[in-house]
Amino acid sequence: MNQRITAERADGGTLFLDELATAPMLGGCEKDRGTGAGYLFSYTLDANPQSLDPQLATDEASLTVIGNLFSGLFRMDDTGNVVPDVAESYEISPDGCTYTVHMRKDNYWYSLGDARQEATRTDSEDAAKHAAPVTAADFVYAFQRLFDPRTDSPYRERFAALKNGQRIMDGELDCTQIGVDASDTYTVVFTLDRPDANFLSLLATTAAMPCNPSFFYGCKGRYGLDEDSVISNGAFYLRMWFYDPYGKENQIYMRRNALNSRAKQVYPSNLTFYIQDAQKAEQNFRDSLTDCLITADSSYAASGKYTTLSYESVTYGLIFNPRHSQYSNASLRKALSLGARSADYAAMLGADTTEASALVPPAVRMLGKEYRELVSQQSVQPAGQDAAVLYTQALEELGIASLESAQILVPAGLTDYAALHEIVRRWSDLFGFYIGIDPVDPETYAQRLQDGEYAIALYGTGSDYNSPAGALQQLLEQQGMLGMSEQTLRDVQAQLQEAAGVENLSGTLEHYRAAERLLLEDACFIPLFYKQEYLVFRPDNEDLAFDPFTGQVFFADAKHFE
Repeated sequence: MNQRITAERADGGTLFLDELATAPMLGGCEKDRGTGAGYLFSYTLDANPQSLDPQLATDEASLTVIGNLFSGLFRMDDTGNVVPDVAESYEISPDGCTYTVHMRKDNYWYSLGDARQEATRTDSEDAAKHAAPVTAADFVYAFQRLFDPRTDSPYRERFAALKNGQRIMDGELDCTQIGVDASDTYTVVFTLDRPDANFLSLLATTAAMPCNPSFFYGCKGRYGLDEDSVISNGAFYLRMWFYDPYGKENQIYMRRNALNSRAKQVYPSNLTFYIQDAQKAEQNFRDSLTDCLITADSSYAASGKYTTLSYESVTYGLIFNPRHSQYSNASLRKALSLGARSADYAAMLGADTTEASALVPPAVRMLGKEYRELVSQQSVQPAGQDAAVLYTQALEELGIASLESAQILVPAGLTDYAALHEIVRRWSDLFGFYIGIDPVDPETYAQRLQDGEYAIALYGTGSDYNSPAGALQQLLEQQGMLGMSEQTLRDVQAQLQEAAGVENLSGTLEHYRAAERLLLEDACFIPLFYKQEYLVFRPDNEDLAFDPFTGQVFFADAKHFE
């Protein structure tokens, strides 16, 4: 990123790093105490964004900034339903293979370059007359980029149901032949080779954000990498991005996109993102330097001093080193799974956890409800077997008389491990061997997982978008680490493919149920508990929004009252 800040003052002058203290006053924004508008919100990113290109970004820091810069055709509301954003209305064909989306005509592109031009303009013309509207062509180009092999987007496989999607990925067709077209200036038509019940949800993800082709080409390979190479069609635009890996004043500064605020009010006047680390993020919040914090620490919620939004978005369970001579045995895994009954340890779980006997966490929502309400944990349990019989079978398969002792690798401080101690005690009673618990700091934990220096480990898994398919696919992507059998992998993939081909979401439920049951039968991941994650903010702030799957915090509707 630029090492020297070149954002302008409202009067056309230049703002440099030594004037950061006055940055919040840019534009002369005043707080409106009646509506909560006009406040400058601050938040700490725990890393420098890798790229603000929606078709490429995967890290939480990048996604959070992108979520406040861009608007897609759709968005996910807080009940898990897909609702229009830049879209005004849409129709789905009876066969589920054509989505016709009619766009609003009051959504505009805006960038730092536009702000510079505004600062030098002397006439009183309406700024919208000089702005470029977001059109259907911008969404068409975004999907062509998504499927362009030169982009190397990690998201294109999700949209494989689009017409010609698989053939483009196989190198048979050019990316311009993807099934996304503009039937007129403000109408986008998506044509699919097969129905996909998750398609609307996918259109609400970051990867489906628009891309302005003329701006993209004008960046000459820098798109999304500095403040001059970022454009916005969302609530805010990027005013400044300063990052020095050896510096202490790293931050991103954003201003309200006044053009788009006309159609849908954007309440904050500005956003400041400090770029530091997780430890500093917590300190900044405690020192009231920032307005909100994402944390797994339940003490904030228990204190009663803050407003907290909580989500059970991660499932924690036990995994076994697939290279271990004994604990990689499938029969042993299944015996241990049967010996870890939630009824035996549920009462020992802390306030920030609930027992889990299934894989998809409760934060995943479908049809306006938690997925776990639609597909209960009990309904995905595999057929009953005898733990002792399976344990004896495992010893015979391994050719040993008894199992060697081991320790469970866990990240220190994650939660109260009383429940895990109870599971270990029950295993000792059932099978007559000892397993300990080895808590280590997060860095050591991550390194030992990567190096395979463990026999058993506590491991968390979730989803990177709001869908059971996302949660189940994430487990499949970790097949090698989990020691999942090839047969289970193929069978679960088949169920997810069947689910994707169903025309409506309710029809996917039986396929998701079957996929979960297959994974539980394999016992490559033994679910133990769902863990809460919190967005914490002070009572004088309201209407901050949080996506527990991507880690994004959204500020467009955020209000501050004094």
